Order: sequence, then structure tokens, then C-alpha cells
Amino acid sequence: MTVLKYPCFDGERVWDSAAVTMENGFVTSIEACDPAECGEGFLMPGLIDAHVHMESAAQAQALLQHGITTVCDVSAPAGLSDQVRPLRIISSGGMAMGIVPNPKGFVKRAVSRRANYIKVLLFHPLSIGEPALRGIVKAAHARGLKVAVHATEVATVRQAVRAGTDILLHVPMKEPFPDALAELIAQRGIAVAPTLVMMQAFARSGRNGFAEHHYPSAEQAVRTLHRHGATILAGTDANSGSFAPAVGYGDTLHHELSLLAKTGLCPTEVLAAATANTARAFDLSTVGRIAPGKRADLLLWKGRPDRCIDERNSILRVWIGGIELSHS
Repeated sequence: MTVLKYPCFDGERVWDSAAVTMENGFVTSIEACDPAECGEGFLMPGLIDAHVHMESAAQAQALLQHGITTVCDVSAPAGLSDQVRPLRIISSGGMAMGIVPNPKGFVKRAVSRRANYIKVLLFHPLSIGEPALRGIVKAAHARGLKVAVHATEVATVRQAVRAGTDILLHVPMKEPFPDALAELIAQRGIAVAPTLVMMQAFARSGRNGFAEHHYPSAEQAVRTLHRHGATILAGTDANSGSFAPAVGYGDTLHHELSLLAKTGLCPTEVLAAATANTARAFDLSTVGRIAPGKRADLLLWKGRPDRCIDERNSILRVWIGGIELSHS
């Protein structure tokens, strides 16, 4: 049994001084303690990146070094999850793109590849078609799986919302985000991972017709969604650059947190975006919180990111399943 005593964010609330007990890889209790007993640092759940493309063990190591203990992945090759432990990969088992003649069969194949959720790439409203998208959502929900949809146009966001998707990946940049759509997303409990670091990378790259003057629209989308109460997730779309502008692994999630703060999220909302919000959105029942029964995936910062999000540039300690990682 190990007891850690620090100021703490449990994924939902801040404790000025908390004693967190972990045993056999899980948190067994969290309770208030005497501030005089607390060490220096700030304890919180391990970070979750809501959108990555995993390809190698080296990428996993970079994630771990930056306090990221769980990732929601699209393209990890078979067997990589076993090679990169203790990092936890939540896999979509591939993605739907283009014509999907048999939505139910697509979901069945994803499940056979151990998918934990279903990913759909929606380039434009006709790239898959609304009936097929609805079929994918219906088949996924029948198996208890969430559906995450890549949508970077207002029209594709509308289509994804109509189809009953659970998670939106990215935000539009070439057009303003409508208030009515943001309100509907919030009402339906759809979570949004805006991946501002990727939107910024596209704007700077000039690819797909994007330009730097488009990026402020991405920030406006997040402000609008946040104002209407939509759930915001922290994700990066980290990738090696083979299909999109390269976005690094690990450090970019920290940059994403800073970008989210600039759109108006308060520090604890930003921290929740990278912990409890993403865990709930993807139905990850054992991570994202410091609470009895949760896996002891913990991160100790130097500073107080609950007061200023940029006070989190130095990681002191990381635990996964109650085991402390070596950290340089």
C-alpha cells in the first residue's frame, strides 16, 4: 500500500490537500489530509490523448515521458498494444472511409480487430453517405461501442450529428461555427476533440487549401461550443506526417492544453479535457479519475496547473497501475 499526499485534481474537483491511497494497481481511497503533511507538487490523473495515430514503440515512449498514460488510437498496427505497455492504447481497429456498402459488416470486422470504438472519416457529406453513416452508428451502438467522426466542415458536422455520432474529431476552419449547431451538440451530449494543434499545423502548411488566416475560426468554434456547454476533449491527431502535417507525440498534448486555455476554458476545464472528459466520452471506466476502484494512473506536476495551465512544464513522477515509471 502506498499513500501519496499532495494538492490534487481528481478529474472533476481540486483538493487543496489530499491523501491518495493505492494498492495492487488501483486507487483505494482519496480523502482530505493536513496540508502540512503534503509534499511539493500537484497530483492528477494520467493524461489521455483523445486522438493519435500510433506506429511505434518510440512514439509510445515519448507519450509516457510527457505524462500521457492512455491514448485513443486510429492506426496502430496489430500487436503494437502489447509491445508498448504500460501505455494503454484504446483502438478503433481502423476507420471507415469512402463507400461502406455493409455498415454492419464493417463494425463486425472492427470488433474482430479488438476495436474499443469506431472511427469514421467524413471528408464531405457524400464521402460515405448519410444512410451508411447511420448504419455504422446503429451497428456500433448495438455492440455498445461509441462512434467518433472526423468532420472538418459545418456540413459534415451536421451530418455526423444527425446520424447520432458520439464524438466529433476536429473543428471547421474555413467557416464560422453556428451557435445553433453548437447548442444541439451540447444538448445531445456529443463530445468534441478540436485538435487545435492539428488545425494550426494545417493552417501553417497550406495543405488542403488552408492558410494561416483560417486558424482563428478553429478557436472561434471551440469558444462557441464551450459557451453552449459542449464537452471538450484534448486530442492532438499526433502522426508521423505520412498523410497530414506531422504532429509530434507527447509534447503536443501539452501545447493543446495551452491552446484550449486561450479559447476561454478555465484551468480545471482544460485538465478535465485531458482526463475525465475523454474517459467518459470513450467509456473508459478505469481511467481519467482519481477515485476508489480506478486504475492508479497518476501524474505529479511541479507547479499548480489548476491555477495557471502553463504551470505544468515539469513532470516530477508518473505512475501507471500503481508502478512508478523512471522519468528523466
